[in-house]
Amino acid sequence: MPSSPVPSPPEPSAPEPSSSEPSSPAPGPRPARRSPATGRGAWHRRAARPVMGWMLALVMVVLVHQWAPQARWLMVHMVTLGLITTSIMVWGRHFAEASLKTRLGEESRPRQLARPRPLTAGVVVTIAGILPGWPWLVVLGALAVSAAALWYAAALGAQIRAALAPRFAFTVRAYITAACLLPVGAVLGAVMAFGPGEPWQGRLMLAHQIVNVLGFVGLTVTGTLLTLWPTVARTRIELAAATRAAGGSLGMFLAVLGAVAGALIGSTLLGCAALLAYLGSFAWVAATLVRVAVRGVRQERRVPLAPFPILSIAAGTGWFALTTAGLLVMWWRSADAQMASSLVAADVQRLTVPFVAGFLLCRSCWGR
Repeated sequence: MPSSPVPSPPEPSAPEPSSSEPSSPAPGPRPARRSPATGRGAWHRRAARPVMGWMLALVMVVLVHQWAPQARWLMVHMVTLGLITTSIMVWGRHFAEASLKTRLGEESRPRQLARPRPLTAGVVVTIAGILPGWPWLVVLGALAVSAAALWYAAALGAQIRAALAPRFAFTVRAYITAACLLPVGAVLGAVMAFGPGEPWQGRLMLAHQIVNVLGFVGLTVTGTLLTLWPTVARTRIELAAATRAAGGSLGMFLAVLGAVAGALIGSTLLGCAALLAYLGSFAWVAATLVRVAVRGVRQERRVPLAPFPILSIAAGTGWFALTTAGLLVMWWRSADAQMASSLVAADVQRLTVPFVAGFLLCRSCWGR
């Protein structure tokens, strides 16, 4: 920026400047201030509204669950479909921006805030169909949930295509794969609403839980860990190492398909083999995360670590692995029993509450 010239003495014939004239140049145009309604903090508050709404509704249901019909189903699905799925759809775009090194414009924020609305409507319609036993209303809710998941996946795909150098695109691809599994779980749940009877009721329930918990939630969390864990460990992960570890997400996806097939055809051997492959693929990812943690501990003298996020993420991840191992043991122990899938589905319901209370609620603390 050139410096201002030094003013020379006025010529004798020149009139003296008036005292009313400004002695300094007029200031340039001020930069436009960001509207309080469009700032980053305001957007975060608006994005969190659906999650807070589900949390308040859950508290109300917990208080009256003794008199509420289908109370167990209602509380579990308000957490998984209401709290967790809404959080994933809102904050998945945030993690995608960080992973792809892109920043969405303010004009895209309204669409991002509108994306959970079909999901919320679908969950409400599903609840309205389950409580009085109206299966076709459940089908309508499942279609809305599926549409919301596919819209979310399409938006993430467009975000990858728009990125100039998507170094950590494998995280976003894991989100897309997980989102495409949610409609499968929704369809299985809608079919169960018609009460097909045994053995199909138990088989469908087991497949429904596998594809939603191990597929949708498991793949989303695994993809997030590959970028979030190095951040909380205050260290870096090499791109080559992260890419190799991301191969475990593909193994987990294929294992979910195998476990769902085993549940639907009533094959304990196929289901248990698929769960072993799932745990092995998850262990492949976890090995890389352990190495990152060790590196972070070694450099703690230079970069202090915050213990709460590290312990909460580690606790949630360990809880998830133990719950999956528990499902494997239950399934294997029912190998010689008739209607094995039905027995496993009934036993798995005992794991649902510990899973939700432990793993998912630990995960909700990650952002703190």
